[in-house]
Amino acid sequence: MKTLILYSSCDGQTKKIAEFMAQYLEGEVVVSPLTEELDIQVFDRVIIGASVRYGHFNKQVYRFVE
Repeated sequence: MKTLILYSSCDGQTKKIAEFMAQYLEGEVVVSPLTEELDIQVFDRVIIGASVRYGHFNKQVYRFVE
């Protein structure tokens, strides 16, 4: 199973969490910032992690999900 973990991080904590999670998932796991262009169609599952600032996610997170 191929897993993509996308993250959006202000201070780097979400990146650390994404990398930590990747260690415990079986199969091929790719950890990438949300800003990189990737073909998500080739993955079996996509996990998104994002920091919250002042009650909101980064605007890129909202755009990606839409």
